Amino acid sequence: MVEGRYSNNPNDRGGATKYGITENVANAYYGYKVASLTKEQAKEIYYKEFYLKNKLDKVASDKVALSIFDWLVNSGVWAIKKAQLTLCNLGYKVDIDGIIGRDTLNSLNSVNVNDFLNEYHRIQKLFYEAIVYNNPSQKVFLQGWINRLNNKIKYIKEM
Repeated sequence: MVEGRYSNNPNDRGGATKYGITENVANAYYGYKVASLTKEQAKEIYYKEFYLKNKLDKVASDKVALSIFDWLVNSGVWAIKKAQLTLCNLGYKVDIDGIIGRDTLNSLNSVNVNDFLNEYHRIQKLFYEAIVYNNPSQKVFLQGWINRLNNKIKYIKEM
C-alpha cells in the first residue's frame, strides 16, 4: 500500500484522504468519515472498488494491472482513459471511454508489456505536468506525484 496517513490539505482537489481513499468513497462504502478508516477497510475498498470493479483481475500481466490500479487510486477514471490512449498510441483500436470492456481487455492482454508500460508511464508524467500547467496551485503536489510514479516504475521492474 503506497498511501498512508490521514491528509486534508486544502489545496488537494481530492479532499480529505486516508490510505489514498477519499472522504466520498469512505462515506459511500462504510458510511462514515475517512479519518476513521482502518488499513483493512482500505484494502477491501482498493480490491473491490478499484481492482475488481475495473476488471484488473482479468488483465494477464500483473505489471500492467498494478500500474493501472496505482494510477486509478491516484487519479480515478483518468487511469483507464490513459491506458486506452496508450493502447491507441501503440496501434490498437479501442474507445477512450474510461471503461475496461472487451476490446480494451483483449488489447491489454495482447500488448507488449514493456512497450505498454513505457508509454503509459510517459503519459502519466505528462498528465501530472499538465495538471500543474493548467492549475499552478497544484505545483506543491507535483514532486510527490513524480516520486510516486518513479517508485511504481522501480517496483514493477523488480517484479
